[in-house]
Amino acid sequence: MKIYLKKDTLSWILYDFANTIYSMNIVSLYFSQWFIIDLGEKDIVYSIAFSISLIINGLTMPAIGALCDARASKHTMLTLFTILCCVSTALIGIMGNLNPLLITSIIGLFIIANFAYNASQALYNALLSSVTTPDNYGRVSGWGVALGYAGSILGMLAVLPFVKAGGRISAFLPTGALFLALSIPAFLFVRDKATPREESINIGLAYRKVINTLKKTRRYPGLLRFLIAKAFYEDGIATAILFMAVYAQQVMGMSDEVKVPFFIVSTTFAIIGSVVFGYITDRLGPKKTLIIVITGWVICLVFISIIKTTLLFWLIGAVVGIFLGATWTSSRPLLLKLVPAGMEGEAFGLYSLSGKVAAIIGPLLFGGVVLIAEPLGAVKYRIGVISLAVMMTVGLIILLGVKEKQILQYKS
Repeated sequence: MKIYLKKDTLSWILYDFANTIYSMNIVSLYFSQWFIIDLGEKDIVYSIAFSISLIINGLTMPAIGALCDARASKHTMLTLFTILCCVSTALIGIMGNLNPLLITSIIGLFIIANFAYNASQALYNALLSSVTTPDNYGRVSGWGVALGYAGSILGMLAVLPFVKAGGRISAFLPTGALFLALSIPAFLFVRDKATPREESINIGLAYRKVINTLKKTRRYPGLLRFLIAKAFYEDGIATAILFMAVYAQQVMGMSDEVKVPFFIVSTTFAIIGSVVFGYITDRLGPKKTLIIVITGWVICLVFISIIKTTLLFWLIGAVVGIFLGATWTSSRPLLLKLVPAGMEGEAFGLYSLSGKVAAIIGPLLFGGVVLIAEPLGAVKYRIGVISLAVMMTVGLIILLGVKEKQILQYKS
């Protein structure tokens, strides 16, 4: 347990607690419902806005990662992007209360907030190697994910009184404030322990470094294949998270009073899954663990698309929670096993790029399927979920080809 009591390790874990408040309250729960249900906007419009935020993130993060590696400044950029996300989130709440018809401005703020959140997440992931040793990557990552989901429970409960009093738009300001306040220990105590490089860095050079990093992946076949696989399976996961609250209301008929406990139950099981699978990852290895997790996801999505009773939906929600927590617990250590020391920032830039570029397609695919199936009523959402299961199956097939030999060579 001594490894977890270090100030920087605890602060790194606590940051997961903080940022998951944003992802749960804004991405999973209230923005999609407020925008689609309360304002009556189309699912595809929300999908486009979400995808734009990921396009910007995908295009910029590899360069930011390369710059941070050269300057050993991942902790500084983590602080800046976190503040940008929190301020933009709070402004959505203020503007939405003043004039919810300013759709363009609200969408713009959401794009900025979500871009900044994803940028901070990539930098946070890369800082794992600065707060613990390789032998503890799985466990520390698992505890981070676990505490993160505990944060999402706290976040839901903390803003629920505001939502009951003022509607879904009232969730944004307190969410931004909570995220910012709980991130302060990471701002103060987590430091990038890499050694700054002497060479001069500019934006053009940073993008050339990205190209060189892409070329480097040919030296590590397991890395390239893993990034492609991740693009597909994270696509399905991100889109499921994005629309699950809308699905719960439009298909299963769940009210906000029921949805919040549902998400709390699912999140509680995510905590269990992240901790348990952290130990499983260190014991079985990240690849085998991740194969189990993605297979579970595909099965759950198929069940979600066909079940009609609320009880079964609750049960599947709990199982999905386990696999959600396990996904990040096993994915991050797998990447670190496939790259050499000193390449973590660039690799996590590509890690972000692979997920975000593909996640552009996921929401658009889901939104497009729902739009085409509009005459079918609520069934359109069931068809959309099937499309996500197909995407994740493709990712699973690609993941199976990641060579275990590549991992063993790096470990030695």
